[in-house]
Amino acid sequence: MNLPVIADPVIKPMAGTELNLLSPDQRLKRSGGYEMLWVKAGNGRFLVNSLDILIQPGMLYFISPAQEYRFYEGSCPLQGYFMYFPSSFMDTLVSSGEDFEWLSGCKGLFSEAVPESRQVQLELEIILRKMMQEMRDQSITRLAMIKGLLNIFLLYFSGPGVNEVADKTLYRESRIYRQFRLLLRSNYTSKKMVSQYARDLHLTSNYLNRSVKSVSGNSVSHHIQQKLISEAKRKALNGDLSLKEVASALGFESLAHFSKFFKNKSGTNFTDFKKDWSALTFHS
Repeated sequence: MNLPVIADPVIKPMAGTELNLLSPDQRLKRSGGYEMLWVKAGNGRFLVNSLDILIQPGMLYFISPAQEYRFYEGSCPLQGYFMYFPSSFMDTLVSSGEDFEWLSGCKGLFSEAVPESRQVQLELEIILRKMMQEMRDQSITRLAMIKGLLNIFLLYFSGPGVNEVADKTLYRESRIYRQFRLLLRSNYTSKKMVSQYARDLHLTSNYLNRSVKSVSGNSVSHHIQQKLISEAKRKALNGDLSLKEVASALGFESLAHFSKFFKNKSGTNFTDFKKDWSALTFHS
């Protein structure tokens, strides 16, 4: 069974058995776009390519377009948020910059832990509520506003760690990729060279780069740079932090180097990026 292709995004809370496009039955589904579930409470499972994947609280699940799956509700109904975005909508987001290139390579079902910080989770919920408000308002600019808010929402996530349904022949490369991503998550401010991560993993730089690229489609240096710019943008959203403070927090010794890096990777300078976000936040 194919789910209907819906032209507009869908952003709704999950409450009780209300799962929107994910109806709790045992028929095979095939999504017409990208689906995301932020699970705050409850349980259940996905059956994807004969793999039984448990749904756990505190996770954000990504389901790629055309992926076939079955959903089974658990003993406790899921609570959280469900999001659906048509492929055409997401494609324009991916093509607008490098931050979310990993979305174009999503094949299957992915998951990533939601940050544990209560403050961060509150910020994420505020963004989702603003997106839902834009959907209700039906304004001319609503899709542009939703796209901008989704851009900010996804900056809190660096992309799925590894495809849950990857071919078993890629097991070793997937394991190396996961280890690299774990190292990157905790060392990106102090280690910015491919050789540093290769040394920590007892691999040559070439082998690490080949393994990471075979799984993700991107080089190690690309992942390092995208982690840095994503974190830089996240910190820029905090109106209390200056360019100098963000640069220092990310381990840049040269303010000029960080300023150039930010502009090259985001397409705008630090000050203009903060102004654009402020305008988006206070849009009515």
